[in-house]
Amino acid sequence: MIEPRTNTTGGPLHVEAESHATLQRLAAPMRPAYGTWHTFESEADALCAVITEIGEIVLARCIRVTLQDSTREIVLTISNRHLIAISGVAIDPQAGEATAITNGIQKTLAGVRCLKFDIVQRSPNLPNASRSWSHKALMEATIDMADPSGSHAALLEAVKEMSFAWVDLATQTDAGDRDTLVMLHQVATKRHARLQDQVRISREKSQITIISVEDKCLCVEVELASDVLIALCDDQSQSSLIHLWRSYLATRSSQ
Repeated sequence: MIEPRTNTTGGPLHVEAESHATLQRLAAPMRPAYGTWHTFESEADALCAVITEIGEIVLARCIRVTLQDSTREIVLTISNRHLIAISGVAIDPQAGEATAITNGIQKTLAGVRCLKFDIVQRSPNLPNASRSWSHKALMEATIDMADPSGSHAALLEAVKEMSFAWVDLATQTDAGDRDTLVMLHQVATKRHARLQDQVRISREKSQITIISVEDKCLCVEVELASDVLIALCDDQSQSSLIHLWRSYLATRSSQ
């Protein structure tokens, strides 16, 4: 299974360690290995995990996605990061656009947050299908369901919902317990100075920074042009944050 890069410079997703005493290198996999159960934070996260699986498969594979506490399962035939065929979802794949595929998967996953992925066949005979769906198109359709505009505001709100404390520099709003907010505002003051320097030299950029700190916690900074959100999330939210960011980028790049 593919793990997230933990020190990517020059790209939109990177992880930086500012204090060796309190920060650790992110090394957790984006999602569990095959044959293990994993509980996601929400149905949306479960859907993103299924779509992400398509983007990780290059050689032809049949992947079974089993839904816990249910006799239902989804079988994906994937090759070269394209969905070639799908079963267990109530749609007509030959007639559906990417949105129809993601909507069908979403309905199948309704009420389910625990999934297991298994390889059921390597090098399967690929069906003589007239069409297929790329991982990018499916991911774009996934984020469109949550936010058709792919707006900055929607991304920030999604991160806030995953957080137990946050500070929004653009709106000067915050949420969380008092002690935690004191710490976040101290961080925000330093980040605000850096942001002002970037504005002066016209270096607007979009990026997310995820820092693993003590007590199984993630410090997350989302920077979108002149908007900056600093939040604290449970470390189990790491894969969901990465899925959300990649989905956002895929949608923005297609506009």
